[in-house]
Amino acid sequence: MSSVTSKITLDLMPISWKVVPVPGIEGGNALRAVVYGGKFVTVGTLGTVMTSSEGLSWKCRSGTSNNFSGVAYGAGKFLAVGDRGMAGGSEGASPGVYGGMITDLSGAEGPWMAPHRLWSITFGENRFVAVGSEGTIMVSHAGNHWSKVDSGTREPLYGVAFGAGRFVAVGGKGTVLTSLDGITWTPCGSGTTENLYGITYGGGKFVAVGNNGTILLSSEGSAWVREESGTTVPLHAAAYGAGSWAVVGGSDSPNEGVILLSFDASQWEKAPIENNGSRPVAALWGVAYGSGHFIAVGDYGEVVIEE
Repeated sequence: MSSVTSKITLDLMPISWKVVPVPGIEGGNALRAVVYGGKFVTVGTLGTVMTSSEGLSWKCRSGTSNNFSGVAYGAGKFLAVGDRGMAGGSEGASPGVYGGMITDLSGAEGPWMAPHRLWSITFGENRFVAVGSEGTIMVSHAGNHWSKVDSGTREPLYGVAFGAGRFVAVGGKGTVLTSLDGITWTPCGSGTTENLYGITYGGGKFVAVGNNGTILLSSEGSAWVREESGTTVPLHAAAYGAGSWAVVGGSDSPNEGVILLSFDASQWEKAPIENNGSRPVAALWGVAYGSGHFIAVGDYGEVVIEE
């Protein structure tokens, strides 16, 4: 990166990101995903669900002890996915396997069961698509009747997004699948064997992120180019908003989060995070854009807002 480009990027970057105190959330609860649909909704372990209109003040609630790992908004509803504990062979799951669960956060319908743990969910073309372990893909047109479709892989699928008229799912060992309807899936080469944990679409580009600081870029989801991230920590999620991309991640030991920003999805800069010097920000797992700014969430109930 040239010094001129670097200076322009840094000058445009927000001064910092700030940790938002969230009273009422248990410190051991990890927040795994966040979405915006007129309000922010974040979900996490032990059934944690939090909502906020602007990202500064949050309401906490939980009606389950199951772990949530993904959330999406579409058709006027918020749906969360995760696991339902160790399955006993019911609902299509094998004994000793963590079964999956899809939950309507309004409580109006469901929950619906899946044979394996689900990691991510998205909405596009008037349908929801959820992905998970053992190559599991579940599809629903209205979010209330679900069907399992053949993904063609047994690799875990950790992330899914919709854009450019197609769904793209990413997962273990660099797995990338694309689909025009969420039902028929085609494998694509990603050029990496790193696990891919998250994907987003915006500004005419798919951005996929994963282990060892991996960032991949594609315009249509089938041909990918790896971009230099400047870090080797796992990257878990990406989001687009107002002409820029944000990627979040972090390491387990030490547990420390990272936020990367870009205005072209090719050149990335690490963003400063203000936390009053008490401790490093915990590893971050989800990020979304709404109400004029990005929000990131992570371990220990961490919520970080773009200033």
